[in-house]
Amino acid sequence: MASRIKRFHVGRGAVEGDVDIIDASVPWGKLKDLKMGVVTVDPPSIAAGAAANVDVAVTGLTTSHMVVAMCQSDLEAGLVPQAAYVPAANTLRIRLYNPTAAAVDGAARPWFYIAWIP
Repeated sequence: MASRIKRFHVGRGAVEGDVDIIDASVPWGKLKDLKMGVVTVDPPSIAAGAAANVDVAVTGLTTSHMVVAMCQSDLEAGLVPQAAYVPAANTLRIRLYNPTAAAVDGAARPWFYIAWIP
């Protein structure tokens, strides 16, 4: 059976584009409760060699959602995104790590997220 491609539009404004999903890789019918948007993430000062969780309110997220999040501009040197997940209802958590020898205080930046229930 030949693969078919489904296209849908994602985002608005500066965070916008088309996404192709190939039926053979992700069955279209299995994507449930698809959510996407942009949130502002303002990390605290993260000590050398430490990690920090930054929680952002996103209405409608559940602990069943899988999440991918991407910063929409350059992070400060030394900040490394480690994970994005939903620890509790309506909460998007982004974990940042600082592997450097000095504290890093990141600025508030826009992050794009996409969430779905597998």
